[in-house]
Amino acid sequence: METKKCIYCGKDILTVAKKCKHCGKWQDETINSYMPQNQNNNVDNSVSKPVFTSAQQTGKRNTSEKTKLLLGILIGVICTCFIVGLYYITQNEKEHITQNEQEQPYLGFDDFAVKFFSDKDYQLSHIKFPLPDMENIIEDEILPAPTKASWDFISSDLFFIGEKEINGENFSGELRKEGQYMIYSLGWVESELAFTLIFEKIDNEWMLVEYMSF
Repeated sequence: METKKCIYCGKDILTVAKKCKHCGKWQDETINSYMPQNQNNNVDNSVSKPVFTSAQQTGKRNTSEKTKLLLGILIGVICTCFIVGLYYITQNEKEHITQNEQEQPYLGFDDFAVKFFSDKDYQLSHIKFPLPDMENIIEDEILPAPTKASWDFISSDLFFIGEKEINGENFSGELRKEGQYMIYSLGWVESELAFTLIFEKIDNEWMLVEYMSF
């Protein structure tokens, strides 16, 4: 087929072609005069890139900032809910522990007491000598507390809760909790006390810290 030279780029095109397939120019100068001046010779570049106005760019920036703000608020709400939930769980555990202590005032003390009143060496090792002097309420006098050398072993026969007959006499034993102390008292029924033992937990070990004999 016959060809001719493009009047703009000089490349070969068909004689009957009205537009150059290389540079995209119309071969009729009249038509080209009406084409936009910024149209270049590359057909692929004829599609102009979108141009955003200042208002559009500002809108995009504001949208991005709002998204970040909402994300920050959401993270803050989630963290707050987590902290509040953890606080309530901790409080419930503390209340549960406190309730158990109130319902069982000597919780953890019973195993210690069994060994304390059955093993002489264990008993001596769990007395905090020197003990404070004893106040005899009945005689209204101060008596020296027993020392480690003069300590008389208190056997398990004298440790009980409630009433018990010992050598023909009725005794009553009571164990109670007062603050950080466990207090055991033994006395004759409907009469005066025989002795009182006060225990305190020191370095996670129960210790006899005061002894009062009447």
